[in-house]
Amino acid sequence: MIDLTFRESDFKEIYYSNSNKNIFAYSSIKKISFRILLLAITSGIIYFFSIDFPILSWLLMIGIISIAISISQIFIPCSKYYSWKNSTDKYLKALSGVQYFKMILKENSFEYIQDNETKIEKWDNIRSSTIRDNYIWINSSSGDKYLFPAKAMNPQEFEKLKELIKEKTK
Repeated sequence: MIDLTFRESDFKEIYYSNSNKNIFAYSSIKKISFRILLLAITSGIIYFFSIDFPILSWLLMIGIISIAISISQIFIPCSKYYSWKNSTDKYLKALSGVQYFKMILKENSFEYIQDNETKIEKWDNIRSSTIRDNYIWINSSSGDKYLFPAKAMNPQEFEKLKELIKEKTK
């Protein structure tokens, strides 16, 4: 049996790691933003050259059209990011209302208990798992996903859980 301690900061540390901290660090938005910046600088340079060489003014129009297309392309990853962030925030808010977390490991299954709700998952139903130094992520074939931060339990329990998952999901 593993008693789990919920701290929202532990989950945020995992969900909002690296490129998920803010929208400008999100990888696909960063790429498009860099492209827009590069196109704007190039268009500015072309603008100043087209003053002396009017024949180059058509390049300026292509640059402006390219910037407009790139700006329209940034809306798709922005909406995906905000959708993901809102659903993650709602999940964390709902999880913060739960007072009691426990995990009971058995030979053929594990029980995940949150307040008055118990989920029993057979080891055979585990589709995939990700084991990192600071968390364990389990995906079941039923569509349930389980995230166990290392900080939610003591280090010995975390190591025991890691070894058990490796053994049961071979």
